Amino acid sequence: MEPIRRCALIVNPVAGRGRPKHFIRKVVEFLESRNIDYDVFCTEYPGHATEIAHCIGEERKWDAIAVLGGDGTIREVVMGIFPQPMPLLLIPLGTGNDFYKTVFSNEPWYQVLERALLHPKLAYVDVGMVDIEGEKSIFVNGIGMGFDAAVVENLPKFRYLTGDLLYLVGVLYTFPRYHPPRMRATSQGHTLYEGEILLFSVGNGQFLGGGFHLFPKARLDDAQLDVTVVDRLSIPSFLRKLPKVYRGEHLEEPEVHYFQVSEIEVSSEQALPVQADGELLGRTRTLKIYPTRSVLPILL
Repeated sequence: MEPIRRCALIVNPVAGRGRPKHFIRKVVEFLESRNIDYDVFCTEYPGHATEIAHCIGEERKWDAIAVLGGDGTIREVVMGIFPQPMPLLLIPLGTGNDFYKTVFSNEPWYQVLERALLHPKLAYVDVGMVDIEGEKSIFVNGIGMGFDAAVVENLPKFRYLTGDLLYLVGVLYTFPRYHPPRMRATSQGHTLYEGEILLFSVGNGQFLGGGFHLFPKARLDDAQLDVTVVDRLSIPSFLRKLPKVYRGEHLEEPEVHYFQVSEIEVSSEQALPVQADGELLGRTRTLKIYPTRSVLPILL
């Protein structure tokens, strides 16, 4: 692949409690020092990144889109260029940055930036689809129904925290206030799980909820969904097992059920919150999740 000559920057200035505003100058200075043309587009409201990305995709005068934000910003951008996406450059300046963790592990973003722009290679990753009572939406990293979506609902209460610590505090705050619902999950007509759940999450990437290694077997290019279900737990058991989830060492726990499927349907006795890539989609009793036929090119 030829080096990137012109790059569109989509900046979410409120992602990660305002982190992009502190780093945009560094990114721009890097581009200017390498004689790479660029245009900066700042989002002003939820969904704006989708509108901007759609216009960029229509014009097709840029070689790539750099996303300065978190998982939610990436999702909005992909929604704007789906189903014919442009190469994306990920600059992880959001709260959780779970998708970036799967692609690049702990590699600093500025190293990825230099390599991806000057010696670019592409990885093609799956894009997921969630159907909530007929309303369809895509996701790139993961879906949560129930507990982790309830955590996302509570995060605004801790507005002075950022990063993985914010999610950890959200988890500890939400757990004693959460009432586990009864759920049923099926795949291709077969029942996978039925019972009272603490956690029901579906992953494309390996991490969810600000660094929790929920899906240690997940691959971004296998057209499969990884599903983690955790049975109802007492508070002492929850606190004892939580570090194992963070390290991805939870699969042998008796309360944990792990599946790899091509699609999954979920139903609950009560309407539960649903989050996609850290963004709340609403509440529902039923949803269907499956990979799309499109893939997303990521600059490495």
